[in-house]
Amino acid sequence: MAGTSTAFDSLASGRRLWVVLVVLLALSIRAWVAIDQEILFNDGPEFLAVAQYLADGNFRAALANPYHPLTAILIALTSKLGGVGLESAGVIVSVLSGGVATAALYLLVRALFGTSLALLAALFFAVHPQLVEVASNVQSDGIHLALFLLGALLAWRALESKRFAHALGAGILCGLAYLTRPEGLAIGVVLGGWILVDLVRRRINGRQLASLVGGFATTLLVFGGPYLVAMHAVKGEWVLSQKKRVIPVEWSLPEPQRVVESLADVGASGVGAFRVAFLVLALLAFRRRRPSRPTLYLLSYVCLLALVLIGLQLQSGYVSGRHWLTAVALAMPFVAMGALRLASWLKHALPPLRMRPWAVPVSIAVLLAAFIVYDLRPRTEPVKRARKQAAEWLRALEPSAVAAPRLRVAYYAGAARYISLSQAPERDAFSAWLRSQGAEFVIAEEERLPPRPPDGHPGLRELHRVEYPGGSVAVLRVEQEPGP
Repeated sequence: MAGTSTAFDSLASGRRLWVVLVVLLALSIRAWVAIDQEILFNDGPEFLAVAQYLADGNFRAALANPYHPLTAILIALTSKLGGVGLESAGVIVSVLSGGVATAALYLLVRALFGTSLALLAALFFAVHPQLVEVASNVQSDGIHLALFLLGALLAWRALESKRFAHALGAGILCGLAYLTRPEGLAIGVVLGGWILVDLVRRRINGRQLASLVGGFATTLLVFGGPYLVAMHAVKGEWVLSQKKRVIPVEWSLPEPQRVVESLADVGASGVGAFRVAFLVLALLAFRRRRPSRPTLYLLSYVCLLALVLIGLQLQSGYVSGRHWLTAVALAMPFVAMGALRLASWLKHALPPLRMRPWAVPVSIAVLLAAFIVYDLRPRTEPVKRARKQAAEWLRALEPSAVAAPRLRVAYYAGAARYISLSQAPERDAFSAWLRSQGAEFVIAEEERLPPRPPDGHPGLRELHRVEYPGGSVAVLRVEQEPGP
C-alpha cells in the first residue's frame, strides 16, 4: 500500500482547523448545488409523503411505505422545529448530513491510517460529484453515509479495543443506519465476520466475545427491532425490508448468461458511481504486497456490498449507481493514497518539479480544484425544468391523477395519484390505456407520446405547452371515451 508520509504531514499539527475547513467546504459545495438544483430526485416525493404522514400522526401509513423511516422522521422534525416546509427541511437535512459524513470519514480514516491521509480522504469525499449530488437533494444517502461511516468507525474500535462501550455504540449506529437504508446492516455482518476471524486467530477470548456480541446485538435490537415489529404488524410477515429482495423466496440457480449480464450491469453501475478518475486513483493505491488489516477491513465492506448488489440485480433486474455510494465513500482513503502516488510519480518524472517541495501538494490541489469546478457547474437539464413548469401550470386545475415520466412531475402538479408512462403502449391504444388507468392528465415531452397526426392526439386534448431547447413538454387532458 502506498505510503502516506508526504508534505501533507505538516498539516497534522493544525488538524482541527483543517478538519473544520474541509467540513465547511463539503457543506458549501452541497449548499451551492442544492440552491442550483431546481428539481427533486424522483424518490424525493416519497420521503416527503412519509414525512407528511408522520407530521399528521398517520404512523401506519408511514410504516407501510417501503422506504425506511429515519429520513422522513428527520425531515418532519426539522420542518416542525425550524418552521420550514417539508421540501426545504429535506434539503437542509441532506446538506447537513453531508458535512457530518465528511467528518465521519475523517475520523474513520484517521483511526485506520493516520491524520494526514484522513484529511486528504475527507477532501476527496467532500468534492466527489456523486456524493455531493445525493447530499444536496431530498434523499436518504447523505444521512445513511454519515451513520454508516460512524458505525464502521465504532465497529473497528470495538475490534481493536474489545471494549463493551464501542460495541454498544456500533450497535446503535448500525440500527440507525438500518432505519435509513437496509444495507446499514452490513456493519453488523462485517463486524461479525471479523470477530469470527479474530476468534480463530485467538485474538479474542470468550469473555471479550460475549462482551462485543452482547453489546452490539442489544443496542441493534433496541434501535432496529421496533421497526421489524412494525413491518410485521403492517405486512403480516417478518421481513428486514419492504424494498426489493436480495434473496428470493424460491431460489434457483440462475442461467450463466444471466449471471454474466448481471455482473456486467453491476460493474457498469459501480464504475459510474465511482467515476473513472476516482476509480483509477483508488487502483493506483494498491501494490503487490499483503494488504494491511485496516485495508482488509474496508475492503470487506466493499466486497460484501458488491455481493449484495449482484444478488439484487439477479433478483430485481435493477441496480443504480446510488446503490454503490457506501462502497464509494469507503474507498476514499485508497483514492487519497493513489493521488499521493500519482503526484509523487509526476514530481519525479518532470525534471522542473524534482526539487520543488510544493510539487505534490500543488498537484493534488489542482486535481481537487478540477473536481470542485465540475461540482459547481449548472445541473438542471432543460427538459426537467420544462416538465416542472408544465406541472406547476397544471396545479391550478387541481388534478387528481397525472400520467408522467417521473413521480416528481405528478408531485409538482399536486396530483394525489401518479401513473407511470414507462408501461404505456404506443399509438392507438395509448388513450384507451390512460383511461383504463384513471389518468386525467398527461405531462410529457413529445418524443414520449405516440406520433401525433395533424388533427392532434386521438382521445387527448392539448391544454398547455412548455418549450425548451430541442423540444417541448405538453400538458394533455385525457378525454372520456364517447358513449354509444
